[in-house]
Amino acid sequence: MVIQRSLVSAVVFSVILGLGACSKEEPEGSAEKLGKKIDEAAESAQRQAAETRAEVGAAMEEKGKEMQEQAEKSGQ
Repeated sequence: MVIQRSLVSAVVFSVILGLGACSKEEPEGSAEKLGKKIDEAAESAQRQAAETRAEVGAAMEEKGKEMQEQAEKSGQ
C-alpha cells in the first residue's frame, strides 16, 4: 500500500514537472532586458569606435600629405 502511494506520487509529480516544462515561454525578465540593452550599447559603441577610427585615419592621412607638401616646398 505504501509502495503504491509512493509510486502514484512519483507519477503525479513527474506529470506535473512535464507539463511545467511544456508550458509557453515566460515573459522576459528584467535581467534579460538589461542584458539586451547592454548588448545593444556594446554594439553601438563598437560601430562608433570603428567610425571614429576611420575618421581619425583619414584626418591623419590628409595631415600627412599636407606636411609632405610643405616639406617638399621648403626643400626646394
